[in-house]
Amino acid sequence: AAAFSSALLIPLRFAFEEGRLIVAYNDSPSDSTIRPGMSIVSINGVTADELVRQLLRTIPGDGFIETGKRFNVARQFAVLYWRFVGPAESYSVVARDPGGRQVSATLRGITDVSRRQTTNPVNATLAANIARLDGPPGNVALEFLNGGPVARLRVRAFDGQSFTSTLDSAS
Repeated sequence: AAAFSSALLIPLRFAFEEGRLIVAYNDSPSDSTIRPGMSIVSINGVTADELVRQLLRTIPGDGFIETGKRFNVARQFAVLYWRFVGPAESYSVVARDPGGRQVSATLRGITDVSRRQTTNPVNATLAANIARLDGPPGNVALEFLNGGPVARLRVRAFDGQSFTSTLDSAS
């Protein structure tokens, strides 16, 4: 735990899309070369496919089902890389944009705490779209669509001490 608190992790977060490792967020405080939506070609000279193969072996599975393992590799990539590939102070990343153009950047590692405090402008469009899809805040939200008689009730979780009273007040 002590080593992890000061570990310099890759400042990118990932998802899988059509079998490719895709950048979901760039948490680097100073680099905007690698953008959300780009597919990873290699990190520190190792291909994305090889890294994924290595990291998949570290995740427990449910029989032969790979989808959960792949989700966990993408979600925990920075920590898994640090633990099983090795620590690094910087990461040489080669990525490909959706048009096929290849770009390279050397990203300085960041701690997990600083990841949560960084706001990189390259994530702005993605963050705005997620906020729009996420809908109104709060556990229970009622909104009338287009000012008409049709409403949408969103319940994020069916629990909490105030759940019943909040649900009653929404009607």
